[in-house]
Formats: sequence, structure tokens, C-alpha cells
Amino acid sequence: EKDLVKKALAVGNRMFLAGEVDRKEAVSKPLIQNAYQALTDQGYLRKTGDKLELMESFRNQAAVRAIEGRIAGYLEGGFEE
Repeated sequence: EKDLVKKALAVGNRMFLAGEVDRKEAVSKPLIQNAYQALTDQGYLRKTGDKLELMESFRNQAAVRAIEGRIAGYLEGGFEE
């Protein structure tokens, strides 16, 4: 998980520099860790030891697009549980 957080921070920083992320504070270790925890709580990820992995049922493009759509809906203020 530690390496995954580092990679996410690196990608986030590149996205910020490219103008894809508006606020620098959106790229932070606690925020990324909380996002991974939320994805785990919602059943998208599974933690085994110190590793996170995508649950088997979400290992396809259609499922990933559905997850992206849910996140986008949340960011636009239309998230419903």
C-alpha cells in the first residue's frame, strides 16, 4: 500500500502541474489513503497484508468505467448511496 500511495502522489503531482487537478492540496498522502480506504469500504478493493488489490468482480473495463462514473457523480454533487 505504501508504494501505491507514493505512485498516486507522483501521478497527482504530474496532473496538478498539467492543470488536470485544480488545487495542490488535493494531492496529499492523507487524502489518498482515505480514498483507498473508502474504495475498500465500498468493496472495490481488498487489503491483503500490506497490499491493495482490485476485487475480482471489478477487474474488467466495464466495471472500472462504472466506478469512475460513480466517483465523477460524487464529485459533481450527485452521489447517492
